[in-house]
Amino acid sequence: MGEAQVDGIDGKLIRAGQAFYGICLATNGILQLYYGDFRSQILPPWPSRIPGLAICARLMGLALVVSGIAILIRKKARMVALVWGAVLLGFIPLFHVPYMLLVSPHPNRLGSWADTFNTLALAGIAFVVAGSFGPPNGAGEGTSALLWQLERLIPFGRFFCITIVAFGVCHFLYAPYIDTLVPAWIPWHRFWTYFAGTCLIGSGTAIILKIRLQLFAILLGTMIFLWVLMLHIPRAIVDPYSGEGNEIESAARALAESGAAFLLAYAPQRQKRVREYT
Repeated sequence: MGEAQVDGIDGKLIRAGQAFYGICLATNGILQLYYGDFRSQILPPWPSRIPGLAICARLMGLALVVSGIAILIRKKARMVALVWGAVLLGFIPLFHVPYMLLVSPHPNRLGSWADTFNTLALAGIAFVVAGSFGPPNGAGEGTSALLWQLERLIPFGRFFCITIVAFGVCHFLYAPYIDTLVPAWIPWHRFWTYFAGTCLIGSGTAIILKIRLQLFAILLGTMIFLWVLMLHIPRAIVDPYSGEGNEIESAARALAESGAAFLLAYAPQRQKRVREYT
């Protein structure tokens, strides 16, 4: 009876949120396998003359696909999410920041940091996903000391919303471009650009500061999921190849962001109720 009471709509949304991140990882992996190049939100552009670049990209692509499947089937999913969270977080100071400061022609423009912010989002979401699988069962089950240290980063997963806030600001800084992303059948493009930017900044800030976290996480997750259906999937269908599958990756990443918001809203409460019924 306890499990039935616990496993309601929140349980379904939690499993969906976990699956969304698995889909995101697998999608990035498939794109790297197909194009033989790193996704820019994982590693910044590398000089094509580097020998073995395509092989390295495809090896990581294979790892991403396997990891995505592991999360989808819930096989060592917590460990997989923790590892990717650490890897992606490490890529930011090791690769993204040096690239932006030393190579990028426009390091002073917020929009130029989009890939870095996306990497931060994917890292933060990984920690949110790891935390949603519940506490570890104990070090005796082969959990390494490193993974136990990574557990400490789980509470900071919500800081993926730094990316949400930054992109909300971009809605105001680059409004003419954002206007073009609003589907043609929706009127008042500039209004929706500013409205969406306001919602992103407001909800992202509230989640970071843990102000009515559940409410704002539900609102953010719902809004982004609607964007996936109304904006990202149609764009991916119409233009699946440009930018080596940018529209496909964008849809998968938005799906993961939506799922992470639902996980923040429901996973802690569900885990508390599970403990009460066991």
